[in-house]
Amino acid sequence: MKRNSTFSISLIVALVLFCVLGNISNVIGQTWTSVDGGGTYGINTSTATYSRIPSTAVFNGLLYSAWQEQNSGVDQVHIKSYNGTTWTAAGESSSSKLNSSSTNALKPKIAYYNGPLYAAYEEYDASIYRIHVKKYNGTSWSLVENYSAGDGRTTINKGVTANATEVDLIVYNGYLYAAWAEVPTAGVYNIRVSQFDGSFWTSVDGGGTYGLNYNTSKLAHTPRFAVYNSQLYLTWIEDGGASSVYQVRVRRYDGSSAWTFVDGNASAGLNYNSGKQASNPVMTSYNNSLYLLWSEPYEETYYGYGDIDLLRVRKFDGSSWSFVDGGGSTSGWNLNILDGAFNPECLVANGLLYVIWNEPDDMNFYNQIRAVTFNGTTKSFIDGGGVTSNINYNSLNDAEQPVLTNYLGNIYALWHEERTSGLNNDQIRAKKTLLSPFVESVSVPSDGTYFTGQSLTFTVNYSKDVVVSGGTPYIPITLNTGGTVNASYTGGSGTSTLTFSYTIVSGNVDTDGIFVGWEITLPGGCTLQSEDATPLTASLTLYNVSSTTGVLVDATGPTVTSVSSTTADGYYNTGDVIVITITCSEAATVTGAPTLALNSGGTASYTSGSGTTVLTFSYTVASGHNSADLDYSSTSSLSLSGGTIRDATGNDATLTLPAVGGANSLGGQKNIVIDNVAPTVTLSSTATDPTNASSIPVTITFSESVSGFVVGDITVTNGTAGSFTTVNAYTYTTSITPTAAG
Repeated sequence: MKRNSTFSISLIVALVLFCVLGNISNVIGQTWTSVDGGGTYGINTSTATYSRIPSTAVFNGLLYSAWQEQNSGVDQVHIKSYNGTTWTAAGESSSSKLNSSSTNALKPKIAYYNGPLYAAYEEYDASIYRIHVKKYNGTSWSLVENYSAGDGRTTINKGVTANATEVDLIVYNGYLYAAWAEVPTAGVYNIRVSQFDGSFWTSVDGGGTYGLNYNTSKLAHTPRFAVYNSQLYLTWIEDGGASSVYQVRVRRYDGSSAWTFVDGNASAGLNYNSGKQASNPVMTSYNNSLYLLWSEPYEETYYGYGDIDLLRVRKFDGSSWSFVDGGGSTSGWNLNILDGAFNPECLVANGLLYVIWNEPDDMNFYNQIRAVTFNGTTKSFIDGGGVTSNINYNSLNDAEQPVLTNYLGNIYALWHEERTSGLNNDQIRAKKTLLSPFVESVSVPSDGTYFTGQSLTFTVNYSKDVVVSGGTPYIPITLNTGGTVNASYTGGSGTSTLTFSYTIVSGNVDTDGIFVGWEITLPGGCTLQSEDATPLTASLTLYNVSSTTGVLVDATGPTVTSVSSTTADGYYNTGDVIVITITCSEAATVTGAPTLALNSGGTASYTSGSGTTVLTFSYTVASGHNSADLDYSSTSSLSLSGGTIRDATGNDATLTLPAVGGANSLGGQKNIVIDNVAPTVTLSSTATDPTNASSIPVTITFSESVSGFVVGDITVTNGTAGSFTTVNAYTYTTSITPTAAG
């Protein structure tokens, strides 16, 4: 609506103050292009009559819009689809109409749910307005108004004889929800809510006489849904507060039966000034907060304009509300706070909050379609930021009730605008502004453990088709062991879905979930752009990356932790069998006959232990084998000999052995001697040579320790061995008694 004021000298003063009082500190040169033909007429079915209140949804790859349009004095609901080029009737029987042609139908809302497209609207039936819902399968429409068995209702109204209006739709937690205002008693609208499971509607507002109002005896209107932090929220305006004016109310649904007020739960709602009428609240989830926008006036006294509506903005963090519009008595997101802002709508795209509304200009007082983006800190006008908007088809005609939707990766705005100023012939107009492609989500590999040779595949879902050229982009992936590796682009150019892949190599390990980098990396000369006629550079930031805590990597096979033997310490020679054990870091599966080279000159061969952590080898001592401390020859003495040693997932074992002679080596663990060399012996005596002594002392010295040597082992020619003494394992003494000269 226009501001109620007269064109006077005060307007000139107002224009001087425009840049002081307005909010045009940041303007982005966004281009808006007509998608309704760009001529005098819009997408109306009949361009000679008025159309109002568009609603939009995307279904089966098409953009749908529904609105109310007057035909022969009767308002009807019309709907068309847009394929990026052409608008086509999508109503009943190849027409664009949805309702009976003989009764008024108003204020449609459409939404996609679980396959079909749904449309809800109010229609005049037998002296009252009822809410009707239809679904569309792409070919035909059918009513979906049955409640559970035994309910008896053929409309979703709670009261079959009660007026209902202002329906809204949303999909949440696997259900389609509808909210509307309905009169349980004469003249007092209550907020009602039902959910639809694809077959039946069920009341979820308590199901009693009254609805969700703070005060069920006070008027409530314009309910609007939003989902925030995986919970359903509902806002509306309700008569209340200190001056009995409309307050902004908000309740949260627990998904079962309880609705909780999150607006302070008092007679005054979330208005900046509870004494001023609030209107048209809307909500959306953005940047981890619930944003609430509505129109609320302040009293302008300097020029005597009276109440001027501001576009107020608050956000909710789950526990408390804070203003993000400046928080003052004259704060708002209006282009100019001397002009009223009405009918806000919003959506989130490309990491930004988009807001659109209608606001009169300062020259001719015609409503302009205003639009901004908000990044959590800064608000930027994207409508040109001038006195008139570059969104309107004709800035000299009133434009009102805009809506926003994201279709094919671009932002579309629809609204109704006068065809000829002052005449009742509003057209449904449509424009789009191109968005740079942005990442909507990233799909990651399924939870599990990945091994050598397997691939980690990532799917990056863009908001629109993108083209890769001039190189191979990649996504950095960080592992616990193996550092940062690159998942390289593998395909998808020309579509909205790009795939990236990394093949696991030996040595890669991650035990607590891989980490996906923050953005795609483009090597020199590589570009990633939209397929638009004028290509736009794609955002590389990766948003909504699925959890990778369960994506594990194990590309390291068993390692040898120690080598020992079950054979007792001691001396061994030809024919003896030594059992050697190799302990691994994890269970190892063996094929063939691996071998272990020993420092004795021999070789131990694998015998058993496959599937366990201890592998057993057998060594048979052969002639010529000798070792003072049996050990393997080197750290590389373990050989596959044509076999394999792997873990259960197929990772090859590391064959490197502990340091020779170290604590975990065979020599460090055991004292085993391999001795195949016979000792030598030396005889000595203190007697003179020749001697005629009757007893000659002899010392017998061996080259190594011996055992079992006794006097009987001594043979003497022309004499006998007498007394025998063991000095040590190497040395023995005896006395020789000669029996003849010689």
